[in-house]
Amino acid sequence: MSQPAWESLSAEDKEIFRDAARKSSAFMRELWSGLEERSRQQARAAGNTITANFDRKPFENAMSVIYEKAVTAPDLQQLVERIRQVQ
Repeated sequence: MSQPAWESLSAEDKEIFRDAARKSSAFMRELWSGLEERSRQQARAAGNTITANFDRKPFENAMSVIYEKAVTAPDLQQLVERIRQVQ
């Protein structure tokens, strides 16, 4: 929604939109979690091993050289940093 359209809404309407956005986000996270679990089950059923807990540091160190060369735009650097912060 554009800023002028948002500003034209009443406080009550803004809260309705915010509430819908919160509910939509929670619903989509739940759907995504279910999809991830089904995908893991399918992978296991196909004979694959899923490794969830591992030391990410060696991979991060190897990728840092690539990031330095390829990711030069500030907005992309910020995105990479946000990804690195994911636990």
